[in-house]
Amino acid sequence: MKHSGNKRADNIKVHSKLPPEAARQEAIREARPQVKPVVAPMEEIPFDSEKLTLGRPGDVVRPADDHVPEEENFFVVQGFKPVEYDEKAAPIKEDDYDIDDDGDFEEEEPEVEEVLPVAVKKPAPERRPVPENRPAPQRRPSQDRRQAPAKAPSKANKNARPAKHVKKSKKKKRKTGLIVLIIVLLLVAGVGVASYFYLRNNGYKGTYGECTWTLSKDGVMHVSGNGRMEGEFLVSFGIGKPDPATVKEVVIEEGVTYIPDRAFEKMTNLTKVTIPSTVGEIGSGALSRSSSITSIEVSADNATFSSVDGNLYSKDQDELIAYASGKTDSYFEIPETVATIGPEAFDGSANIENVYFGTELQSVGSLAFINCPKLWSFEVNNDNAYFSVSEGTLFDATGSELIRFCPAYSDTQYDFAPNTIKVAPGAFEGCKNLVTVNFSDGLIAIGNSAFYGCTGLVTAEMPESVAYIGDSAFAGCTSLTSSTIPAGITKIPGNMYWGCTSITNIVLPENVTSIGEGAFAMTSISQIDIPVTVDTIGANAFGGCTGLTHVSLPGGIEEVADYTFNKCTALNDVVLPATIKSIGYAAFNGCTSLKTVTLPDSVTSVGDFAFYGCSSLTDITIDTAIASIGKAAFDECSSLANANYAGGQSGWNAVTVADNNRPLLSALKYS
Repeated sequence: MKHSGNKRADNIKVHSKLPPEAARQEAIREARPQVKPVVAPMEEIPFDSEKLTLGRPGDVVRPADDHVPEEENFFVVQGFKPVEYDEKAAPIKEDDYDIDDDGDFEEEEPEVEEVLPVAVKKPAPERRPVPENRPAPQRRPSQDRRQAPAKAPSKANKNARPAKHVKKSKKKKRKTGLIVLIIVLLLVAGVGVASYFYLRNNGYKGTYGECTWTLSKDGVMHVSGNGRMEGEFLVSFGIGKPDPATVKEVVIEEGVTYIPDRAFEKMTNLTKVTIPSTVGEIGSGALSRSSSITSIEVSADNATFSSVDGNLYSKDQDELIAYASGKTDSYFEIPETVATIGPEAFDGSANIENVYFGTELQSVGSLAFINCPKLWSFEVNNDNAYFSVSEGTLFDATGSELIRFCPAYSDTQYDFAPNTIKVAPGAFEGCKNLVTVNFSDGLIAIGNSAFYGCTGLVTAEMPESVAYIGDSAFAGCTSLTSSTIPAGITKIPGNMYWGCTSITNIVLPENVTSIGEGAFAMTSISQIDIPVTVDTIGANAFGGCTGLTHVSLPGGIEEVADYTFNKCTALNDVVLPATIKSIGYAAFNGCTSLKTVTLPDSVTSVGDFAFYGCSSLTDITIDTAIASIGKAAFDECSSLANANYAGGQSGWNAVTVADNNRPLLSALKYS
């Protein structure tokens, strides 16, 4: 007997009722050594992220392509790839074994080829037929090592990457994407920083009317072109808008012909201005309110203007146009050649204390010495035939017009001389120590801004002789509590009491016909009776009067102008006459106490934001004449419950209603 070398096989005898051949095959199978499955090395399978979604070993993964037939659209992502046992790969041959007479057998040594050992595979259980177009369910791998391993991937999906590799690949992609993003952000930031420094180093550029301008990082502005400087400084290059305070010098180049009013008023650190030969016109106060200017230089070839000691004069120096307000000198002597001091010539001269008038000086322009807080006195040559001085106060030669009371005086009271009949524009401007003013009975006129900014002034009772009051006459007198308007005044000037926050009562003369813009704005008046003679009320006339509770407009009024009662937060009742045709822009904006409004049948239009923010408004009546309602006219009217329109739905359909009027439309009722 031959021995196989396998003791277990040598000791096996065949005891079976099966036919001898079948018995031998069964015995051989039982005697065959148990071979563990051999795990093949993982393959590096290319990964296509567009066709594969991340899965786990054993999961069914569906490619993204929906056009693939469903039965071919599934495959298993394998975590390992075992070699299957296949009987065909190692067929059992009868010649491989010798069986003795006792039924024992010996296995002959087969010729061994270099073939990997294979696992024993049990016959697969019979399965139910799988419906057409439906993939067979995938069984999860069993821990039983004898279970048949999963079928190896087919050619269709042999390149599928295992899920672990999918995860690693996606993680790698995310990491790569993050790195790319960081690089892009760094590049953008770098470009931004470089641009910032480039722009900062190269300043700003823009246009100014017919001219162009540049502003360097050193604060030097160049204005060039052929034509007029007009309008606003428009920026065409640079980060945002430059701060006017960064401008230290302005160089106006040849070709520019005109410098407008207040051209440099916000350039508070401007120290030098250069004017070329081509400039032939300079607006009023063009260089005023630039309190740091120490030098104004004019080309010697200029036929209209000249400069001496840094101050601006006319060509023949008979007019002082602008004093360099940033000079530190406290004393200034008007040259003998000068006959006229221009309007606002010394505006903003913070250090000037004393001014001397020569013999030839004949006139002083409006507001020539405003904003000179240290101005202490005037001196006038005895041979001057046009001016005089009394206790440091400047008058005309006869004393009938008070030109300038020095703001540095500590006096709290001023009594007008009987012969003084006129107060010049800006005469008491900025005199903060002044508390009481006693006017002369013969006073006729009070000029523009005469008492502007006299924050200590408490009373100013004007005599009945006063026939003219200029704009802003008492504006900014925050301590003023009472003031009587003379009967001879028929037109209340604009901004007359603007910002007089302590004044609570105003009595208007019966013959007043108009109230100017901002006349009583920002005051504390609680009521005012408007005479029936008034037919015009200017914009913002009562704006910001937070104590005003009731207003009845007279019959001659045809328009409630823009901002007329803007922010009158205590106003709870307003009577509009039948003559009103329009309600202006933001006319009643922010009147949070207003509850009811009746628009008469004469009203044809309601402007944008007219009743915006009237949060207490509950009822409004609108008549048939209405044709248009502006943008947000009734927006933020959160309490509006009844908006009664008299023209029915068909009439309302003809009304033009702009955007943002939801509260009105929600409360609309037809009658």
